[in-house]
Amino acid sequence: MGNLQLPIGVENYKVACSCYYVDKTAFLEKLIDLPETSALLISRPRRFGKSLALSMVDYFFSPAKADKTLFEDKTIWNRGAKYQAELGSSPVIRISMKDVIATSFDEILDLLAADIASLYLEMPCILEKAQPEEKEDIAALREIRASSVLLSRSLRLLLKLSCGDKKPILLIDEYDAPLIQANQSGFYEEAKTFFKSFYGSALKGNDDLRFAIITGTSEISKDSLFSGVNNLRVYTPFDAGFDEDFGFTQPEVEHLLAYYGITSPIERVSDYYGGYHFGRSVIFNPWSILKFVESGGSFKTYWNNAGSNFLIGDIVEFVDEGAIEIISRVLSGEKAYVELEPSASFADIQSRQSVLYSLLVQSGYFTYEEGEELNEYSIFLPNLESKSVFRTEIKERYGKVVSDSFVPSLKRAFLEGNSDRIGDYFGRYILSCFSYFDFPDYRNYQALVLGAAAVLFDYATVRSEVNAGLGRCDILVSPRDKSLPAFVIEVKHHEMNYSSSRLKASAESAIKQIRRKGYAEELVRNGYSDIRCCGFAFKQTLVQVAIEKL
Repeated sequence: MGNLQLPIGVENYKVACSCYYVDKTAFLEKLIDLPETSALLISRPRRFGKSLALSMVDYFFSPAKADKTLFEDKTIWNRGAKYQAELGSSPVIRISMKDVIATSFDEILDLLAADIASLYLEMPCILEKAQPEEKEDIAALREIRASSVLLSRSLRLLLKLSCGDKKPILLIDEYDAPLIQANQSGFYEEAKTFFKSFYGSALKGNDDLRFAIITGTSEISKDSLFSGVNNLRVYTPFDAGFDEDFGFTQPEVEHLLAYYGITSPIERVSDYYGGYHFGRSVIFNPWSILKFVESGGSFKTYWNNAGSNFLIGDIVEFVDEGAIEIISRVLSGEKAYVELEPSASFADIQSRQSVLYSLLVQSGYFTYEEGEELNEYSIFLPNLESKSVFRTEIKERYGKVVSDSFVPSLKRAFLEGNSDRIGDYFGRYILSCFSYFDFPDYRNYQALVLGAAAVLFDYATVRSEVNAGLGRCDILVSPRDKSLPAFVIEVKHHEMNYSSSRLKASAESAIKQIRRKGYAEELVRNGYSDIRCCGFAFKQTLVQVAIEKL
């Protein structure tokens, strides 16, 4: 059993080299071979090694940090003299946007200004190359008193002044972090306008640039943020290229497990932590694998994707019943065929659910396979851990009303056929989370029940508007194990002044409708032995429920 420490949470390449380091230096070969002025935008989920990769680039190219001993036992050194000669060959400007997040645009500018000031203070020699008017700009940037206009072109100026015998390299980590925060806090358009200038001025037509690498968890539409940056090459999980440079391959995981004496079958490890499709490769989650090894081989949920939790909120608040049905199918372990838009714009999440699905893939909740048609894909869960994370985060949004016991208690009420408790839980959920003004018609209530069913019955396929018997069933819950309870659900909505007793009668009439129109016919035909008929009747935030076995 090996005795090297595990580099859990380590983002510094030099420190990682003193631990068990999975060699990713082949990435450097590809960078050395790039044409000058190239810019790469690489998106991968959180905790997939992006920051560590940029640190590796910094330690290899930067004259101030280059150390032969950190690379001579690595893959890049075996590539020959051409690549060895690049050690310490170019100035490196590196900035992380990970912490440039705040609840107002002015605060984001203040945080960015402080980071830019640090970059300028680290490079005192730039004053020697500066023109008199540029020296005034440098002083303003160093003293954190630059205007937003000067701040927007600060990287461009720094690249120009850093250019010598070798052109500088620009590394921008988590470029989308401030934009994600801006989208959540309501100033996305203002932030997008600024960062379009900030990133564009550094990248667009810049002959002072050797190459740039921009990393993030998503690709924000080139048209909205990188318009005119013709040298930009984008590599999302949908694109071939750099497939194995972020995350672990199966041979890398097998070697790691063997080194630490973990004997769990690789197939089971893959079921929990593998299955991510990046380009043409299938990749394991590196964070989860390291935590799994640290635990001695205990199968638990280690990864969380807190930076993308806003997507879960968008699912709960904005998707329609069709999208809930798609997500339900994915959560039940099936593949769902959808259109995706790999180049995303946060502003389009509410209007185009193909954008939402794309961001869920890029964030690591789902993965994908290409279909036969252009932009057509099947999306599915990469592994058991991602299923657990996704369901937990949906529960936190969908079941935040009472306590951690809300979802299991509601599920138990369904399975026990306790209509009063089901109605009580739904009533408290609606009263706590929504105004009845958010539910103008019947379909809003149907989507609410459909979303709850998708969370509660992850062992089943949950569908809406199903052609069944003599009509269309509102919601059909079909377990994969036919011995488990299946549900036929009908939803009623009343705008007039219905009393509780009249609502109860309406819920009971929904069950009669299920029986009369034969909505359970498909379940019976497919061999289900335990079928429950369930009627919901809503009036604003009041609800009554009836449930019976078929």
